[in-house]
Amino acid sequence: MAQVNKLRWRMVVLAAGILVLPAISCCDSPNDGKVESKWVILNEGNELGAFKIAFADSLYGWAIRMGVLTFTYWRTEDGGRSWDLDSVPLHPHLFEFRDLAFVSRSNVWMTGILGIMYHTLDGGQSWAIDDQFSGSPGDVQNIATVIFPDSSHGWIAFNWNIARTSDGGLTWQVICSELWPLQALDSNVVFAGDMVYTKLFRTVDGGATWQEIYPGTPYGRSGAQVSFISETEGWAVIGWRTEYTSGGCLIHTRDGGVTWDTLLNSSNNAYSDIHMLPSREGWVIAPGGKTILRTVDGATWREDPLPDIGDRLLDNLVVLPGPDVWVLAEGLVLKRQGA
Repeated sequence: MAQVNKLRWRMVVLAAGILVLPAISCCDSPNDGKVESKWVILNEGNELGAFKIAFADSLYGWAIRMGVLTFTYWRTEDGGRSWDLDSVPLHPHLFEFRDLAFVSRSNVWMTGILGIMYHTLDGGQSWAIDDQFSGSPGDVQNIATVIFPDSSHGWIAFNWNIARTSDGGLTWQVICSELWPLQALDSNVVFAGDMVYTKLFRTVDGGATWQEIYPGTPYGRSGAQVSFISETEGWAVIGWRTEYTSGGCLIHTRDGGVTWDTLLNSSNNAYSDIHMLPSREGWVIAPGGKTILRTVDGATWREDPLPDIGDRLLDNLVVLPGPDVWVLAEGLVLKRQGA
């Protein structure tokens, strides 16, 4: 597999020649303003310069900032309506944070460029800093993804490698290369992608062995995201962009990836940031980044109307059981209210 240096694996480019899927119409037309939105803007007039938000529960969340030499982050205790600025201890090799993960309100991980991991067990009052992946200043290790399904087991992606911990981050073991962790259901069941050809993989033994569950395409430079609710049932968004065309699709499997059904298809941009709940209710950001689609059964998708956000693009969809659902819109934090 060729290597592609990406800080965040989103919908990325794919070489020309992609198989064109038939057009599928299975969602409502864009909101014409007659349908009342269930989404509210929480921080209008007090926008965040953030690119990533995460929540431990319906009220408590953090946001990491954009920009270099950033040693600060925001926190909220009212679900995202108000945010207070906080900071972490300085580290000479930290460039900026790229991801964060809650185990609980007190147990939080933040990872960044140049291979730095910050970990707190008391909600940010004190920090442990792990720089074992930093190398020399010229050896950039970008820890762009951190996932902790429980307090002991965690997964990180750094420069096309996956490392795993089973002791709460005290030690880390590199278990495979040229894969990227996408989702961890528990300490053993993890889904990953190959960074280049949109192949998807699953492990059910904590990374000892990996099974290919989506064959990808013969074309390089592609990307995907997944949201599984069990070992066997899950959804994925596949996207591509070339010099001449772009597009994407949303697919679903009930047999662990042996077969996939195409639920949505776009010939203009890609679907992104899909999140499903065990009830099969879920959300996905639609092509173009200005619309959210919602399903209550995992099969039928309809537009979930938004308030007026102008030309802002959506990113970083966060879904917790309840459900509590947030999305970032270039500095605005939106939350969905009610069923």
